Amino acid sequence: MSINIYLDNAATTPLMPEADMAMRRYYSEDFFNPSAVYSKSKRVKEKLEEARNIIAGLIGADASEIYFTSGGTESDNWAVNEGVRRRGHIITSAIEHKAVLNPVKNYVKSGGMAELAGVTEEGFVNPSDIKRRIRRNTVLISIMTANNEIGTIQPIAQMSRIAHEYDVLFHTDAVQAFGHIPLNVEELGVDMLSASSHKFNGPKGVGFIYIRKDSGVRPFICGGGQEKGMRAGTENVAGIIGMTEAARISCERLERNAAYCRKICRHITERIMSEIPDTVINGTTDESRRLPGNMSFGFGGIDAQSLLVLLDMHGISAAAGSACNSESAGYSHVLEAVKTPKEYIGGTLRMSIDAKITWQQADYIVSVLREIIKNIRSKND
Repeated sequence: MSINIYLDNAATTPLMPEADMAMRRYYSEDFFNPSAVYSKSKRVKEKLEEARNIIAGLIGADASEIYFTSGGTESDNWAVNEGVRRRGHIITSAIEHKAVLNPVKNYVKSGGMAELAGVTEEGFVNPSDIKRRIRRNTVLISIMTANNEIGTIQPIAQMSRIAHEYDVLFHTDAVQAFGHIPLNVEELGVDMLSASSHKFNGPKGVGFIYIRKDSGVRPFICGGGQEKGMRAGTENVAGIIGMTEAARISCERLERNAAYCRKICRHITERIMSEIPDTVINGTTDESRRLPGNMSFGFGGIDAQSLLVLLDMHGISAAAGSACNSESAGYSHVLEAVKTPKEYIGGTLRMSIDAKITWQQADYIVSVLREIIKNIRSKND
């Protein structure tokens, strides 16, 4: 029997069976365009609005504040684009996803004003640093809820309060967080929040953005007037239905899954740190301030890409960092921001688990890692 252990859930997750089943009829039986006027089309439109209500309820929002998108990148781009449209000063952090960083960089190239807040060596943005950077013309602050590479959970509520003291729009990229930790937009105090279906066992190519009513955010895609005129284009009905079912179930199981994943991560971490010398943990060691299934280790004297190939030969699929950066040259901007020494950046392994992993698999992972790293180091001596 072949071994197949998947440790890259931060990159994407398998589609849950319930979401798959929920989607099927909207590819065939109920394929109708929800914008049409005939009765069958209206039935699809009603299902979309039901999905909107469910998503809104999961984050404590009003249904009118939920807009369906193609995923996290589009949702993040929409938020940054609002800051660009207002032509003011934008603040974000050095460890954001490229879906935020790249449009901000393009804005600066075109003459716009923006700056990156630094982070601590554990990966936390300091709210006082955000406050210090706010100017009279600051229009947008965008800080991710939890980091995709090192799992650090940010004090979003504290930073959003600071933003609103100065009447600044606040966005959070919650792509890694939604479905894995509790989120409530009223408690967080955010104006915009991004999420992506395939990060919580929904289909790829669909997501949503929460936009607080009366925030003044303008349309992102113009055309046929879908999504209340804010995001034109025929809705991905099947994807939205599948995402909603995955979101509902993920949030329903969230507390139980998070507790289990934290136990497994604690076990793996303790074994790795005691059995594999010259190893560092990237990010915080405080599990309450880290995503439940996230682990990132830097192994001295190891090339991460070679390590991934050898792990794959043992049936283990993991990552060196963000999958979105896999073809980029240079070191991870996240690891550089948290000042991980270069001898460990090159040997960094990210493992992101879900609640399906077993204790036996966890022990197998550590045993394989230990032997592979021991062999590589012995050959390098």
